[in-house]
Amino acid sequence: MLRFFKPNVERMAKKRDVEGLTRLLRPPEDSSNLGDVQHLRIEAIGALAQLRDSRAVEPLVQALNDGNEQIQVMAASALGSIGDKRAVEPLIQALTTGFGGSSFDSIKNALVSIGDAESLIQALKDSRNQHTQDRLALTLGSLGDKKAAEPIINWLFEPRQLGLIIADRYSFEDRFIECTYNPFDSTARAWVTNLHSLLDGYDQIILEIATGVEKYVWVEMTQTTSKLDLAVSNNAIKKLCDIQTQVASNILCRVVLREDATLEFKGMQSKRGKDGISYWEHTTERRLLRFWRQRKMAEEELKRRGNPGLDSSAYLENDAW
Repeated sequence: MLRFFKPNVERMAKKRDVEGLTRLLRPPEDSSNLGDVQHLRIEAIGALAQLRDSRAVEPLVQALNDGNEQIQVMAASALGSIGDKRAVEPLIQALTTGFGGSSFDSIKNALVSIGDAESLIQALKDSRNQHTQDRLALTLGSLGDKKAAEPIINWLFEPRQLGLIIADRYSFEDRFIECTYNPFDSTARAWVTNLHSLLDGYDQIILEIATGVEKYVWVEMTQTTSKLDLAVSNNAIKKLCDIQTQVASNILCRVVLREDATLEFKGMQSKRGKDGISYWEHTTERRLLRFWRQRKMAEEELKRRGNPGLDSSAYLENDAW
């Protein structure tokens, strides 16, 4: 029918013909009139986004799996406009299946619009995939809900986040963005801004404590050599010890639980082949990073405070910050 007759989407929207509009979302059965059909589908999704009728949720969820990226983007945006929590799980699933670029941004923005922090927190706890965890953390950090503070802090303390701060690299935010989320620079930059609000100004000190190991790498005669320096992280803990709040105590409790971590370095080593010609070979070096001094500093400060213990509810209380 679409080959011979183009439905009037504007008229259908004025009549609130949700069922008719959702029928237009179906993928084309053949490619003979593909361009017109795709344009019609995009129009229909835009109309459903404006109507904000919950009857459109299921068809729009199905459109998240469409082979056309523009359809995915529009469907996610429409679900965000409708704001129905039934869309949260499918959006999280879409977020974790590797959609990139504008699809990722639209899915993240839809989840932020719906605002179901609990589901995102649970997904972050359950996920074992690092790439998925990063996407969920980006989304949670953009939500602005104080419930997200503790899971975001725990995520930052993951050993793989070590080394986000690298010597001689631009500003603090640029280091963080460049080293962590190169594919999502604009999203990451906005996330760093949101993090400042979410963590009430504790963002930089937490990032420095959790991720502040500097790697110095230099080339010697026959190989590359590296050095680790925890000065940035250690100094941030000293600053935290001067902040007498429950949230500061919570972060110190997190430092006490910090385990030693192994970092990998990519380097080069000079070798000589059978023909006598020298060449450089890629190498991987593993280095154990010990946090005993940090744990001791945190334990001693907590003892001076009367060993308050970790209070997760404090993140939700304004006067605890």
